[in-house]
Amino acid sequence: MKRKTRRISELVFYGILVFFLGLAYWLLYTTNGLNWTLKQINQATGNILEYGKVDGAWLTQMKLDYLTIRTPPVDIVSQDLLIEISIKDLLSRTLEVLSLRADNLTIRLKPTPPETDKPREDEPSAFMLPIAILVESLRVDVFRLEQQDEPLLILKNIVASDSIVKKHIDIGSISGRSSFGELVINGRISPDIYGELDLHSSFKIKLDETMPELIGMADFSGTLNELSLRSTLTQPTALTVDAKLESFANWQADINADEVSLESFFADLPLSLKSVRLVGVGSFNEYSIDGIATFSHKEFGDWNANWAADKTATQWNIKSLNFANPLTHTSINANGSILTGYSFTETTAVSLQADWKNFQWPILETPLLTSNSGVLSVNGSLSKFEFNTAGNLVWSQYEVSNIDIAAQGNMEKLQFDKFSADVLEGSIKGTGALAFVDEIAWKADTQLTSINLHALYPELNTKLQTKVKIEGAFKPDKLKSTFTLSGLKGSINERPIAGKAQLSIDGPLLKIDNLALRSGKSHLRGSVNYTSADAMQDANLAANWDLYFHDLKLLTADIEGNVNSSGSISGTMDKLSGKAKLQASDLKFQHYNVKSISLDTEMDFSEKTKSHIDLLVQQADVSGIPLQSVQLTARGTGLKHSIESKIEQDNNQLVLQAFGSWKDNLWNLNLQDTQLQTGQFGNWRQTTNTVISLSAEDFSIAPYCLANEKQGKLCGEIKSQKFQQWDGALQIDRLPFAIFK
Repeated sequence: MKRKTRRISELVFYGILVFFLGLAYWLLYTTNGLNWTLKQINQATGNILEYGKVDGAWLTQMKLDYLTIRTPPVDIVSQDLLIEISIKDLLSRTLEVLSLRADNLTIRLKPTPPETDKPREDEPSAFMLPIAILVESLRVDVFRLEQQDEPLLILKNIVASDSIVKKHIDIGSISGRSSFGELVINGRISPDIYGELDLHSSFKIKLDETMPELIGMADFSGTLNELSLRSTLTQPTALTVDAKLESFANWQADINADEVSLESFFADLPLSLKSVRLVGVGSFNEYSIDGIATFSHKEFGDWNANWAADKTATQWNIKSLNFANPLTHTSINANGSILTGYSFTETTAVSLQADWKNFQWPILETPLLTSNSGVLSVNGSLSKFEFNTAGNLVWSQYEVSNIDIAAQGNMEKLQFDKFSADVLEGSIKGTGALAFVDEIAWKADTQLTSINLHALYPELNTKLQTKVKIEGAFKPDKLKSTFTLSGLKGSINERPIAGKAQLSIDGPLLKIDNLALRSGKSHLRGSVNYTSADAMQDANLAANWDLYFHDLKLLTADIEGNVNSSGSISGTMDKLSGKAKLQASDLKFQHYNVKSISLDTEMDFSEKTKSHIDLLVQQADVSGIPLQSVQLTARGTGLKHSIESKIEQDNNQLVLQAFGSWKDNLWNLNLQDTQLQTGQFGNWRQTTNTVISLSAEDFSIAPYCLANEKQGKLCGEIKSQKFQQWDGALQIDRLPFAIFK
C-alpha cells in the first residue's frame, strides 16, 4: 500500500513538473505563449501597450509588426521590431538583450498636464526594473522625435553597441547618420524615464549644400523633469548655448556669441555679428525670446539691435524690434503679431507696425535720399493684406513731404488705392497697381497740381498741373512702358502753357508721340523714334518738329527773341539725313545779339543724293564786334560738294571757297580760295590749296598761306590727335609793320 501511495505521489509530482515545464516552454518558446504574456503585462500596466501581429517567442526571436507604449509624458512607437534575449544570467538578476532592431522608432512628446496635489488614478506610476539589462546590439533605421505631429528631430541608421544596464544604462557609443550629417552620443541614462542621465555628444551637420558644415559638441545632464544642456559650436564660428528643460515642455535658454561672420553661412550676406545674446523661456508651444545684438554690414555700417517677442501655440507677438545706427542716428522700430498656427502659409495673419527717424540712403556715403520720420503698417495675410505708409523725404535736394500711401494685395499683385505727396511746391495724387508673377507689370493714374520746376531748372518758374498715366511691364530681357501726359496747363515764367505728350519704351525703341505744347502764339509739335544698338553708330533716329516761339523768355529769362522752325531727320547715327527751315529774329543772349537768322537745309551723307545748306545771318553783334552779315552756301553730295562763305563787317570782308568729300566718317576739305579785305590790315588772298581733314578723333590743316597785296606772307598749320594733343607752326615772311598802323 505504501509503495502504491509512493508511486502515485511520484506520478503526481512528475506530472506537475511536466505541466510546469510544459507551461514554461509554452510561455517562453511559443508564439501563443508570447501573445498571452504580452496581454497579461498590458493589463497589469493599465493597457499602455498596443501591438500588431506577433511572431516568435521570448527565448528565440520576437517580431512585432508594431509596438506602441503610451505614458503620460511620451508615446513610443516602433515598427517591424525584432528582439533576441538570453536568460542565462537571469539568476544573477541580469537580462541580456542580444539584439534589438526597429525599422522606425518614434517618440512623441506630450504637453505637460497641469500640476495637481493628487496624481490621477489612471496614470501608471514609473517603476524601477528589479534587474539589470545588458544590451549587446541596437539598431534603428529611422528615429523621430515629434511634438504634436511636428518633427523635431529625425535620425537615420542609429547603431549602438556595448550598452551595459545596471539601474542605469551606460552607452558606449550611439551613432546616427542622415542626409544632414552625423551624430555620436555616449554617456549614461536611467531605465526609469524620470531617472538621471548624463550624455555627451558630438555632431557634424550640413543643412544645405550652400551652407558650411557645423561642428560642435552638446552635453545633457539631469532628468527629464530638469534637463540641462550646454552646447558649443566650434566651426565655422564660435557659439555657446546654455539651456534648461523641465518636464519635456518647460525650458530656458541663454545663447551667446561674439564675432560671428554670417558670410560663412550665407555667401551673399556680408554681415558680421560683433556680439549677440538670446534669452528664451517657455514650453515647446509657448515661449518668449529677448535679445540684443551689435552687427556690421559692408554697405550699411554698424547697427545696434534689441528685440522682445513671445510665441503662443498659434501666434507670434513681436513686442518690440529696434535698430539704431550710432553714426547717422537712424532708428527703426517695429512691433506686431503673426498668427501662424503650426506653420507659415499664405493665409497666415500678419499685423505689423513700424516707424523710423533720421533715415538716409546710402548710409555710408553722401545721401541721395533722407527721411526725418515716417510710419508703416501691414495687416492681413500673404493672400490678402493692407499696406499703409506715411512720412516725408528729401530726394537729393528736393523735398517730398506728407507722403501717404494706402495699398492692398497679395503675393502676386499690389493695388494702390491712394498715393499722395507734396513735391516741388505742389502735390501729386493718384492710384495704381503692381503685379509680379511671370513679369513685373505696373499702371498708375496720377494728378499733378501746382508743380514748380524752379528747383530742377533755376531759370524756370512754373505753376503746372497735368494728368499722367503710366503703364508698363518688365521682363529680364525687355522693358516696355508708356507715359501719357494729358491736360497739361498752367504757366511758365508767368506765360500760359497747355499741352500733351506720350513717351513709350519698347525694348530698344524709344518713342515720343503726340507732342504738342502751346503758349499764346508759341507752339511746339513733333515726334521722336530712337532705336538703340550695341554700337552708337548703328543706332537709328527718326524725328520731326514744328515750333514757333513768339518770345524765348518763355523758356528762360536769359534769352530774348522769336524762332520759327520745322524739319525732320532720319537714319543711323553715322548716316543721318534730314531737312530743316529756321527763321529767327531779335535774338539776345548774354553778349550776343542777332537781328535775323535764316536757314534752309537738306542734308544727306550718301554718295549720290544731293544736299544743300543756305544760311544767312544779318546784323549780328558778337561780344562787341558788329557783323553786317554772315552767309554760308553748300551744294552737292556727301562724296563731292562745294562750300562758299561770306562775312561782312563795315569795310571788312572775308570770302571762303572750298570743295569737300565725306566718306567713311572722314571729311576732307580742299580750301581753294580765301579773300580777306580789311581797311586796317590791307587785302589778303590764299596762295595755295589747303587740305583740311576732320574725323571724330583727328583734325589737321596744312598748309594754309595768305599773301598781302603788298609783299607780306603768313603760313600756318595745325594738327591734333584725339583733340588732346595739339601741334602747330606759323611762318611769317616779309610782313611790313606799316599794316599795323
